[in-house]
Amino acid sequence: MSTMVLMINLTSSSVAFAAPTSFNVVDLGAKGDGRTDSTRAFLRAWGSACASPSSSTIYVPQGRYLLNEVLFTGSAKVVLPLKLMALLLLLRIITFLGLRGFKTSIKGQKCSSVGKAANEQGVQNVTVKTATFSGSQNGVRIKTWARPSTGYVKGVLFEDIIINNARNPIIIDQDYCPHNEGCPGQVSGVKISDVVYRNIRGSSGSQVAMKFDCSPKAPCSGIVLDNVDLTYESKSASSSCINADGSAFGFVHPSSCLAA
Repeated sequence: MSTMVLMINLTSSSVAFAAPTSFNVVDLGAKGDGRTDSTRAFLRAWGSACASPSSSTIYVPQGRYLLNEVLFTGSAKVVLPLKLMALLLLLRIITFLGLRGFKTSIKGQKCSSVGKAANEQGVQNVTVKTATFSGSQNGVRIKTWARPSTGYVKGVLFEDIIINNARNPIIIDQDYCPHNEGCPGQVSGVKISDVVYRNIRGSSGSQVAMKFDCSPKAPCSGIVLDNVDLTYESKSASSSCINADGSAFGFVHPSSCLAA
């Protein structure tokens, strides 16, 4: 299994940074034996990092960590202390059975879900690198609430990633509205821009391997596909773009649907 290196640098002009604080998931109860459910320990680590007034580091020692993905999809009746968009991205990465050690640093405002409130700041400068997804619902995913918002997501890099049979290998979903509560008939105001997908390869569990479903109010811009190769069984994979502009470089399969 591949080693994952994840670097997150979230910046907000209104925040002053203090000395860094470290949270080790093993110290919080996680066990890297591949059998013990370590979900609560990971949630404690993220919650502590989000609540920390200083720059925080989350450390996961080498091991195989079993995480209950249902907690991260919102289908269970659990209120998660995970609200920052970059953390949602990270949780999508770690919801497979095996995970080797990694460290991630978190800097920025108190955690808040992008697009859930109208007057939010944004998330920028997120790097997800050297990761493997196997049999997951989603691969590299960005999602925002379908609500008015002043928030933004920009400067995101997904690089050197292997995807094995994920249902949505590459997806931007700006129509997120769990249980259709509080947002029917609305559209996302979050502006997504400058997102790069580089050296991503593998297989899709559905025919649409790349899906960019962006907001009609704040279309996605600056989306870049750079050497992407995703297949779908013995059939031709496809891509879908709604309100998304960008460009493609190198070998890109399925063919890009981005409007330059």
